[in-house]
Amino acid sequence: MRTPAAAIAWQLFARYRWYWVAGIAYFVAVAILCQVLPECPFANAVRYCLAVPLVAMPVGVFITLAIGSDGDMADRDSVYPKRMFTLPVAARTLVAWPMFLGAATMLVVCLALGQWVVRTLWPEAPLWRPTLLLTACLAWFQTLQWVPFGLRWLRVGIALAAIGALVSVPALVGMVEPPGVWLDVVLAAQIPLACGVAIRGVCRARCGDGPDWRWILNRIRGLSLRHHQRSRPFRSASQAQRWLEWRLHSTGLFIAIGIGTAFLLVGILYCSPSPAAKDLPIFVHPASLLLLPLLVALMAGPAFGQCCSQHAKSTACSSFLATRPIDCAGLVRAKFTVAIAGALVMYALTVPLAVALMIGLQDYQGLEQVMAHVSSPAEQVVVGLAALVLLPAATWTLIATNMFVSLTGRKWVIVVFSIVGMGLFYTILCLGIWISLVYPEFIEAMVTLAPWLLGGLAAVKLASAAWVLRVLCRRRLLGETTAVRLVGLWLAVVVGLLLLAAWLLPGNLFAWPVVVSCVVLAVPAVRIGLAPLALAWNRHR
Repeated sequence: MRTPAAAIAWQLFARYRWYWVAGIAYFVAVAILCQVLPECPFANAVRYCLAVPLVAMPVGVFITLAIGSDGDMADRDSVYPKRMFTLPVAARTLVAWPMFLGAATMLVVCLALGQWVVRTLWPEAPLWRPTLLLTACLAWFQTLQWVPFGLRWLRVGIALAAIGALVSVPALVGMVEPPGVWLDVVLAAQIPLACGVAIRGVCRARCGDGPDWRWILNRIRGLSLRHHQRSRPFRSASQAQRWLEWRLHSTGLFIAIGIGTAFLLVGILYCSPSPAAKDLPIFVHPASLLLLPLLVALMAGPAFGQCCSQHAKSTACSSFLATRPIDCAGLVRAKFTVAIAGALVMYALTVPLAVALMIGLQDYQGLEQVMAHVSSPAEQVVVGLAALVLLPAATWTLIATNMFVSLTGRKWVIVVFSIVGMGLFYTILCLGIWISLVYPEFIEAMVTLAPWLLGGLAAVKLASAAWVLRVLCRRRLLGETTAVRLVGLWLAVVVGLLLLAAWLLPGNLFAWPVVVSCVVLAVPAVRIGLAPLALAWNRHR
């Protein structure tokens, strides 16, 4: 490398070059299809389906172009890679070039997505202000990663508060009076301001002059610094494993939910107050925050299934975890317990924010559509309580059922499963939309055969679950008493959902064989059982 700029750019882009190539290729294909497809309901539905994965491109800019994003953001030290502190360049070079490349990439990505994809779906969509807002968020995200803090987790709290304020304050100002050019100038000025703060922070971190505020916690707890340790040992190996799993995966979960909330707030606060927002998709309404944990869980499942450190290059089970005094079922149980805690924490963060935005903006779009199908107040209360239970349960299901892929520890299994899964999903989705709009008579035939098809799928699932349970017991990964308890729990959940459906659903709306088959298919069984088998395959190589 001839210049520091070229070396830093290579380090930023080379590691994720194939992801960038795949993302750019997918964007070009979607952009061409959005311009070529005619204006009709089927084409608009295809545009929406194809445009949804492109949300990952701005998120990918946050992840790939923030140096140190693979570090521990909850740590009190700077996340900037220590190896780069020894380079023979000034601190301003270490900060300015990554920040400039990140801002330029975010501008190009957002403007390209807005011009050739978003505006084909929403012609009046603003371009510059959301782009400047996301660029400023990226700049402050980089700064808060590189500046050392005096306490653990302080960086995470300040990052969520700062990015949330940066997103909400301009939108709230725009609700009071029409924003002018001055708002764009203020957003653009955040980039050099963040750069100056980052240079100061990297200078201190490079000299080892980071603040140490742990004495505050020690004073509060009445402990001295040398005795700052856990007051009592873990009661069991399972408790220690749960603690370790939470430490490994909670930071990434908070970062994902924070970034996702920031992106949704951009659409909610800028679009929801307008009269035309009622005709826009659900993701510009506050109710979309209740669906955000489901999207995060879909991506977090493979991460929760990792049996190695997040910074390890290999996906195989680490020797530390492989030699833990706990069996494979106990390790999987610890991961499932942490997944429950993660789902509850995500909804504890998003539900109050969604309720506050609904009340503040007087926007009940998604809630009104659900409650319109419920007649009596008692049923509305039951639906609300069921949502508070079923949404975290669905979030946990998405995390738990996607663990077994990464529990195998084989990178080729993860890649093949991801490609085949996404390909099948979009193929079935587009094929269903096309058939429903072009050949509606075929849909009528499918509706007639639906009870038989769903019943056949449910029978295959039950047979597969029985086979997996038999293998688990035969390999002694699961005891017979535990297997009986799990089967009883699964039957109790199915019966509970059927009773809820019997009370809420009209008797003439769905045939009961269809409802029973759908409930059996919805409650996870096979992929939950595959998790200990995959871990055993990974652990005993």
